[in-house]
Amino acid sequence: MPEMLYGESTVDNLSEFVVWSRACSKRFGLRSATLNPWFRGQGDIEWPLKPALYRGDFDKYLEREMLRDFRSYAYEFLENRERLDIDWLFIAQHHGLPTRLLDWTENPLVSLYFSCLNHARSTDACVWALNPWELNRTTVSLHSVPPTDAEILRDYVIDLSDSSVPREVRAEQPIAIRPFHRFRRSNAQSGVFTIHGKKEKGIDKINFVRRNRSACLLRAFIPAQRKLPILKELYAVGVHHGALFQSIESVAEILKFRYGSTFFNK
Repeated sequence: MPEMLYGESTVDNLSEFVVWSRACSKRFGLRSATLNPWFRGQGDIEWPLKPALYRGDFDKYLEREMLRDFRSYAYEFLENRERLDIDWLFIAQHHGLPTRLLDWTENPLVSLYFSCLNHARSTDACVWALNPWELNRTTVSLHSVPPTDAEILRDYVIDLSDSSVPREVRAEQPIAIRPFHRFRRSNAQSGVFTIHGKKEKGIDKINFVRRNRSACLLRAFIPAQRKLPILKELYAVGVHHGALFQSIESVAEILKFRYGSTFFNK
């Protein structure tokens, strides 16, 4: 188990997780606020809070080319084709292209589902809880969580049309943002996002302005052997692939889980 740095708790079942997630609001000082904690489930506790583009498998200086080619090939599949550059970033993330975005959710049960989804892996999982106000106060001196049409977000977008502009964005530090244009799946998952600037350091390595780190970032561990039992508990309360992905393929996925041998034999 990694070094305990984030006020960690170990969660063995759904009820313990609900208690933990509710406690996050209190520890963040958000119980009477208009903002909820954000949650992110990860199937391996060793994964840093870095977006896919910064995890070493892709050259970050090719981001513009990847997004440009994605826009070119994906264009015919979209009904509304007039999009801003930042919209293309969200569409690319939505469909699995590595970007500078990290997915979060305002629904803690959604994050728990994703942390346990790959239950066959023998790694312990975790759920992160983030105070987005504290992140933005620390990184960009902003006391709010802006939508994606806010002026500040221009510094986080690469111009896909003008090859004379720099390959890196102007912004340096990550920021918490609310999507202005949501997808059906994002709505189902109560999706929100952080977006990194040019600095690759994970959010888990940030030195927050607030000295009490546990008022900014928390983590719950899920032991590997508890992933499948927790998935079954989530299924019982309606949190499953079908509810979160809302497609005909997702109907098949949840039925494969419900009637598969692992559901009955473990």
